Amino acid sequence: MEITFSSFWSKLIISTALTLVIVGKIVTIIKKSKSDRNISKDVGIIIGLLIVLVSRLLK
Repeated sequence: MEITFSSFWSKLIISTALTLVIVGKIVTIIKKSKSDRNISKDVGIIIGLLIVLVSRLLK
């Protein structure tokens, strides 16, 4: 018996994973901003991941 995933489920799983990574990076930024550390790298990662997420959802 072969189980296959539809494109909807694959898009949903990948988008959920990307969203969780973005949320984790936002939490990291909040923690770093409280301790006055450099957050520019994390902001760049979040922007890049948001671009990937939006382009993935629009396909």
